[in-house]
Amino acid sequence: VVEKPCQQLHLDRNLFTVKGAITLSMILIDNFTLTELHLSHNRIHDAGVHILAQTLAINNTTLTLLTLDGNHLTDQSAEYLAEMLK
Repeated sequence: VVEKPCQQLHLDRNLFTVKGAITLSMILIDNFTLTELHLSHNRIHDAGVHILAQTLAINNTTLTLLTLDGNHLTDQSAEYLAEMLK
């Protein structure tokens, strides 16, 4: 993801937490090729979605698919993602 262009990143069921979302956000800030990010069934919660949404809103124009099911999200995450798309 950092050194090689990557179009798809499958990180489903990897026990990602908010800390993992922070690390992933730091990597994604410089990624201009990612079209799919699969993060289903982790432990990201609303705080992790907030961090990812802020990062993706800044610099990403290529992402077309983001999977987050099974992360114990609330309506707050939907608001973060909606703000990201503005």
